[in-house]
Amino acid sequence: MDVRYHETPDDVARPGLGVDPAALSTDDLLRELRRLHDTRHLTFRHGSEDALTNHDRRTSELEREYLRRFPEREVDPQRLRDL
Repeated sequence: MDVRYHETPDDVARPGLGVDPAALSTDDLLRELRRLHDTRHLTFRHGSEDALTNHDRRTSELEREYLRRFPEREVDPQRLRDL
């Protein structure tokens, strides 16, 4: 089985921090966000303090990048609350 991974230039790879979110393709950004959202509960319940801090940091980085790319994203009216 031939498995290929995206090659990452050295200038966007950040040891211990992951790839710079701005350097990710949209598909990669969405995949990473989905994975972090999927693992949030387990990290919160069972991860070390360092794991939780890292998870929070990376989630924030990726979510900010998503919002930068898609400032006019579709908002579901059913998800809005009356204030």
